[in-house]
Amino acid sequence: MSSKWNSIEVKTNGKKLKLEPDSETEFITEHYWGYAKVNNSRTNEYEVTHPRWDIYDVEDYKIDLNYGSLYGEKFNFLSKKDPNSVMLAEGSVITVENKKSINK
Repeated sequence: MSSKWNSIEVKTNGKKLKLEPDSETEFITEHYWGYAKVNNSRTNEYEVTHPRWDIYDVEDYKIDLNYGSLYGEKFNFLSKKDPNSVMLAEGSVITVENKKSINK
């Protein structure tokens, strides 16, 4: 499948917004723990650290992704759906720390 079909465009006025407490954007950008399945009996847990990110008001967007080619055919249905939300955050350098394995 063609990679030309995979593009994302986000339009903003460039003004930074205050990150609202308990908002969806705060939940996504301030989510500091990650988990990765290693196998059926072990998962890795790790801490991600970074400063609070700046966010911007999204005025318009265009998402043209072939989810099936990116993530596998069972995700292809997403290519025909509109997103529940679109946000733009200016990221930063991160660190990954305190990795540990969790066993079943």
